[in-house]
Amino acid sequence: MKVSRVGMGLVAASLAVGLAFAGSVQENASKLVQIGLQSLKPVTLVGSFGFVEEFSMGGVIFSNGVTTDSAAKRLAVYSVPSGAQNFKVSVGVPDSSETGSSAMGRVVLSLDGDLVEDLTPKLGDKPKDLTIDVRGKKALKIDFEGVVGLGEPKFLVDPKGPAPKPTTPTKQGSSKEPEKKPTTAAPSGTMPRVELIRPNTGSKFRQRLIVEWEGIEGAQAYGVELILIEAKGETLPTRCLRAFTVKGTTFEWNLSEDVADGDYQISVIAFGSKGVISKFSNPRLITVAKSRTE
Repeated sequence: MKVSRVGMGLVAASLAVGLAFAGSVQENASKLVQIGLQSLKPVTLVGSFGFVEEFSMGGVIFSNGVTTDSAAKRLAVYSVPSGAQNFKVSVGVPDSSETGSSAMGRVVLSLDGDLVEDLTPKLGDKPKDLTIDVRGKKALKIDFEGVVGLGEPKFLVDPKGPAPKPTTPTKQGSSKEPEKKPTTAAPSGTMPRVELIRPNTGSKFRQRLIVEWEGIEGAQAYGVELILIEAKGETLPTRCLRAFTVKGTTFEWNLSEDVADGDYQISVIAFGSKGVISKFSNPRLITVAKSRTE
């Protein structure tokens, strides 16, 4: 069966209108709302995704799927909708793949920078059904390599929203130091772009890399992404990405032996409450040169 494409772009949708938008299906007031992934606009995107109306995976027909059809790497980060309980999806290689019987792919799912699933489905395998708990999480990241299909990816959302978190009273006499007040404020329901302080573009590092940025009001954590763009003068066919989640406004990376020499792109994103995520910072390009003498 051939893949029937609806579009190669991402369908823009706004969470500002709550859950009343196309793609949401509410069975009744007492049950969870279903929000299809194709109805959400990603916070960030590397490469492009292809949405399809219908495709066959392991002999099972799926609708509203998301696929990539090349060996190039694709990455998208989605804000987890407020009140989301679970993310459900079936993962496999579409039978319509034109790459032959050896077709396979890889898909990695992460929540707030933490690995959740790392799958390498093959053509002909039955799809694997996943239900991922996303309660209290801010961002879902999907990494694609090769030919992969996501069957009916959707968030299951409580229309009443998340339960309020209990507050813990501060003990008297606590010696806890006051937190540094963020220097960048954000209007309600939005977050500004993260502004990097260091390193500067063109900097070289041999043993240790320190990244620093301005704090954002309302940020509960930050995500630091380092993409290896060029290794020892050779451009990589698939860029190697490392992602870290930190609480403060600095990140220190010890350059161990498994860190390849080469040119890296550094970007930082802020995670706020209720699924609000900032835009990635303007990237800085630096060089790791552990084996060089200069």
